[in-house]
Amino acid sequence: MLPCMAAMQEFFWRMHPLQYLAMLVILLAAVVYSRREYLTQRDGQFIPTALSDLEPAGHLKLLAIFMLVHFGLVRLIYALIIGNKAWGTPSLLDLAGIPVHPDYIYYALELIGVVAVLLYSRRITRVRFHFNLKFRFLPVDILITVGFLALTFGGLYGYQYYFGENHGQWSPFGISAEMGRSKFLVAGALFAVVNALQEELWFRGVLLGSLRTLMRARHQVLLQGLVFGLIHWYGTPQGIMGLVLAGGWGVLLGAWTWRRRSLWPAFIVHVFADWLIFAYTAAKSGSLLAN
Repeated sequence: MLPCMAAMQEFFWRMHPLQYLAMLVILLAAVVYSRREYLTQRDGQFIPTALSDLEPAGHLKLLAIFMLVHFGLVRLIYALIIGNKAWGTPSLLDLAGIPVHPDYIYYALELIGVVAVLLYSRRITRVRFHFNLKFRFLPVDILITVGFLALTFGGLYGYQYYFGENHGQWSPFGISAEMGRSKFLVAGALFAVVNALQEELWFRGVLLGSLRTLMRARHQVLLQGLVFGLIHWYGTPQGIMGLVLAGGWGVLLGAWTWRRRSLWPAFIVHVFADWLIFAYTAAKSGSLLAN
């Protein structure tokens, strides 16, 4: 019991209050702006129906709420698995003798959550879900992609130049530059692909797709952008600048996805942007200069 309590303490300690606010905002928005209730009214009383009997808006609410709650679930399960020395929680990986880097655990948990949502949506046969999973990429999207990359580099450069942030050396999936530049670059590319995939599936897929019939288009796009910015409080860039830059970037990606009815253009630009962030900050920290 003590290791579990310590892991929960670590989980809550790491969550910034603004990230809790993100959860509250999306939860309230999913309820307040919803056009239809997932409760049926009988004899003047609201009686919850079975999951299989929910109206489409009810299922979408549940998915939007799960999208919100999954941040906490992933962090909690992650803390229970990898442990934390500060709180005396053991690493289940070490106890089992499994040599797996924590990055693999984190992204596996994220992707498992997405798969669970997709399986849930497929089991509800009378409701058709649209999570922007169809591939649509127009010729003009090439120019939009280039514009996004220029915007990403400009924002990153300005952030580093004017605010003088000094990020530590990168070790994606436990691979550092000292282990060989080729391995380091491959690990960075893997990070870019996996991170972009799970974030786009969650934000421009599940969240934006769930909100589509629950509120107006501009509210959908702004809300998912707000939450995207808030969960990047500890990202690159960090703090309030991370919130503003990542949030604005998320709004643009959300609008692009909403127009295309496809998250894959955003995924493509997200991969390049994550790689650009990795390569730029790694070079600034000296990681790419080793060996």
